[in-house]
Amino acid sequence: MVKKGMKPWNKGLTKETDERVKKYCSKRMETCEKRGYVNSKETREKWSEDRKGMQGYRKGTKQDLSIRIKISKSKQKGKNFIPFKQKLVKRIRLNNLYLNWRANIFKRDNYTCQNCFERGCKIEAHHIISFGKMIEIFNINTLDKAKECKALWDEGNGITYCRGCHIMLDKNIGIGLQQARSYS
Repeated sequence: MVKKGMKPWNKGLTKETDERVKKYCSKRMETCEKRGYVNSKETREKWSEDRKGMQGYRKGTKQDLSIRIKISKSKQKGKNFIPFKQKLVKRIRLNNLYLNWRANIFKRDNYTCQNCFERGCKIEAHHIISFGKMIEIFNINTLDKAKECKALWDEGNGITYCRGCHIMLDKNIGIGLQQARSYS
């Protein structure tokens, strides 16, 4: 491993110009030949020509749903599996109902942070009852169910915060930010 700012010992050297590189390459080729891994130069060139312009064998194909669920379960480490919750939340947040709810909250609060009363800064709409909790409480698992749920679009459940106050007051955002700062 090379330390930062240091140049590797073999940078720019080839087996034709340096004995150490030649010795290393020949040893490596010998071990590969013993194991039967080395193909002739013509074969390797032919394979290289054949592969030009090809994609990876899985690129552009979707995995089977059962495999995707297994991967998601393994990432959640024992928590109850909620199928592809993140994608649903993202679809809800990009929906016109959500965007209108957000705009109405901003308009109602006069585009002013309701904690520090600063105006003209980056503002965010905050759910007083957590967006994620509401999805769990009302058992929302499709976009249609989200559109039908009146509590999700209730303007009384929203408040405008600036970015700084949102991080400070929202326990979910604040915890993530504190953990990120502790690692750096």
